[in-house]
Amino acid sequence: LAQSIYLCKNGDYIKQDITEGLDIDLTQGYDSITFAVPQMAKTVKIAYNGATASVTIPSFVTGVTCTSGTSADVVIASTNVTDEITYMMSGKSDDGSLTISGDYKLTVDFDNVSLTSTKGGAVDIQCGKRINIDLHGNNTFADAAGGTQKACFYSKGHMEFSQDGSISVTGNAAHAIAAKEYIEVKSKVGNINIVKAAKDAIHCGQYFDMKGGTISIDKN
Repeated sequence: LAQSIYLCKNGDYIKQDITEGLDIDLTQGYDSITFAVPQMAKTVKIAYNGATASVTIPSFVTGVTCTSGTSADVVIASTNVTDEITYMMSGKSDDGSLTISGDYKLTVDFDNVSLTSTKGGAVDIQCGKRINIDLHGNNTFADAAGGTQKACFYSKGHMEFSQDGSISVTGNAAHAIAAKEYIEVKSKVGNINIVKAAKDAIHCGQYFDMKGGTISIDKN
């Protein structure tokens, strides 16, 4: 007696009315077909490729907009205050960055990401809530030497590093990693490598809590 079906593909779905019959093009490579609304992860995908980046926001993720188009300086704003969004990042850019603003906790998943900004910070999370940083593989970040940013990798809220990946950060202008609130490194994190810091290697406004992992700080 269902009136609709849901065609799922690549983390998104399409609702199709079936009151007058069913016609599905199976060559489209759908992952699954359901009669109930799919319970899918609220994940935004950001893929860097040199001077450009592609941002994929599923239709069911509301309140999230990308204002930077295909630029490698990705700017995302969220007005969603009920759902924790995961921003899944991949790829490489020698002239790219990530800026996220919002008022609700979020997760940023780095999967072998390499970002070098020529304008300011590499990662700037303007959200005063809990920011979960999932590390997969080896991730590298460097900022612009002449910028006015607080850090190469900055969060307005409190950062919690998790998963078993590693991160290397070069802070050419000020701090390498900084949070306005606290920073927590959880037990299974890999290596946090501070390649360079013009000011502090790791700077936080409240406290630093390390439960595991390894931190390496170069003398530069």
